[in-house]
Amino acid sequence: MAKKAEGVDYRRKKDNSVSYRVRRREGGRRDGPTGSYTYDDLESAKIFRGALVADGFRDPYKNPAFAEMLGLAAQPAEVLTFIQVANKYLATLVDAERRTIGQCRTTLEDHFFSAVVTLPDGTKVGPLGRLPIDEFTGDIIQAWINQMREKQHGKTVLKPYSPKTILNIHGTVISPVFEYAIDKEYSSLAAVPERPAARAAASVCCGFRRRHARRGPGRPRGREPAALHRIHGG
Repeated sequence: MAKKAEGVDYRRKKDNSVSYRVRRREGGRRDGPTGSYTYDDLESAKIFRGALVADGFRDPYKNPAFAEMLGLAAQPAEVLTFIQVANKYLATLVDAERRTIGQCRTTLEDHFFSAVVTLPDGTKVGPLGRLPIDEFTGDIIQAWINQMREKQHGKTVLKPYSPKTILNIHGTVISPVFEYAIDKEYSSLAAVPERPAARAAASVCCGFRRRHARRGPGRPRGREPAALHRIHGG
């Protein structure tokens, strides 16, 4: 018969299964308050017992140093890409017309998702749609703006995008995605001390949006449909 784990009480239940209880006396003192934890598996009970002893017979669940050992450490949150955040944002626009949402998606696909930009030091970044949302910086957003200034369009005669069109794209479909990411805390864009550069990216977008009083579709009525129509109309 296998030797029982030290400090673990084995208790057979009515359904013939076994539970495992670890009793403790605070600080190991005879006059200390008592308590116990019961587990359905022996391994968890043994891990707790080990943490209990290591923590001087104080409740290790109350000591952050034992969080990882006891399986309480928070798992790192998945960092979403810009495309994933944009899709979540567009899904919230339940009050916007389907046509308007379609125009937003098309604009992002045509001008942002597939864009590969060049930073001042020559580094190429992109496609931007696949970039984790918390890796954006003010330099990346500015590089995209510079690229749009040089980009040309037109079916017969190529012409550059006007500053107004670039600002419409920026303010109506890009800036709202960053604001949504900050609001939902999908990434460290919302953590100013940890990621000041990422916060700067949001500032470039959101700062323009505030100055020009643009509103995303589905928010209080503004001039977005007309702006998007101008974008798609060339």
